[in-house]
Amino acid sequence: MDSKSVIENITKIRKSKNFSGRKLSLALGKSEQHIFLIEKGRIELKLSDFIKICEILDVSPNYLVYGTQERYSCAKQLENLSERDLLLIKHLIFLMETPTEEL
Repeated sequence: MDSKSVIENITKIRKSKNFSGRKLSLALGKSEQHIFLIEKGRIELKLSDFIKICEILDVSPNYLVYGTQERYSCAKQLENLSERDLLLIKHLIFLMETPTEEL
């Protein structure tokens, strides 16, 4: 996943839906400055914020990542992930499988 293209897609879609940075920030529960810094690539977009932005803008994660609503097979998506992204997914799966008391 190329984070620069994801951010560009978020900005493009936000503007096409007449969402100001302020309106998105309020819906996301973040400051307007926070949205500005994400869109300028100065701070990293958290996964939780990414998911909320998908919901707020009413688009699929595929649309923000790939610029299309087309569905990709899970295997195809995994093939295109960086080593860092694969490690993150493995860690998330581990956390989901671990009972809360053990964390």
